[in-house]
Amino acid sequence: MAVRLVFAPNAGLDISEAYIWYETHRLGLGEEFLTSLDACVERIRRQPLIYPVVHEAYRRADAAVSIRHLFRVCRNDGNGIRCVSHLP
Repeated sequence: MAVRLVFAPNAGLDISEAYIWYETHRLGLGEEFLTSLDACVERIRRQPLIYPVVHEAYRRADAAVSIRHLFRVCRNDGNGIRCVSHLP
């Protein structure tokens, strides 16, 4: 069952900051990040309960932009994306 996801305002800021960080390290890497983020969000939307609970009602989905760069999408059971963090 697909769910509708809502991004918290701070998640949008996280995404913007991560995009800039990736682009400054390699031209085009920010676009790879956005493509990977879209795919990850779609997987969360389609199967929200497959990701591990990491704290109370928060779940975490990890995805790779490239082999060396990971980002983490945190969501709670209220179907909201709370943060997007990159792990350089």
